[in-house]
Amino acid sequence: MIDLKKADLGLCVVCGEPRRPEALTCYKEDCHEKFVAWCEEKFGTYKKVEGPDGVPHRVPTREIVEKGLRWEDLTNYPEWS
Repeated sequence: MIDLKKADLGLCVVCGEPRRPEALTCYKEDCHEKFVAWCEEKFGTYKKVEGPDGVPHRVPTREIVEKGLRWEDLTNYPEWS
């Protein structure tokens, strides 16, 4: 079960062990995959993200979780149709 309140305590949101400073999960791949699956279930496999020019793009939720997202990178993703 994902508990986002654990992140404020510096703990993995999946297992409750100390987490990586740059992430919401610990170093275990299993916890990372469970968190990504939870995000995809909650928010969808793809997100519709509008850039500063108003053009919406189809961005994988997994990539947002793993890499983050910058405005200048939106052109690397297909337009939402």
